[in-house]
Amino acid sequence: MSFGAREIVERYKNLFPVLPISAADVGAAMTGVEVRVLSYWDALVWATAKSHGVTTILSEDGPSGANLDGVTFVNPFQRT
Repeated sequence: MSFGAREIVERYKNLFPVLPISAADVGAAMTGVEVRVLSYWDALVWATAKSHGVTTILSEDGPSGANLDGVTFVNPFQRT
């Protein structure tokens, strides 16, 4: 059975919580871009995670192993 992108996203939405992004998160993300030298999207994920108390982000693009203000980036594809 083959699934399209929409079906895959719907399945993931049912498995994992989707966190709302606030205006404060967008502002913190801009600081993350300027100060932490993150890409905007990595910075937005980081800022949103931080504001919701999430301590680990799985990302193949983020700064793997970095802990930024209590949020650690982990590359799930990187061999340790």
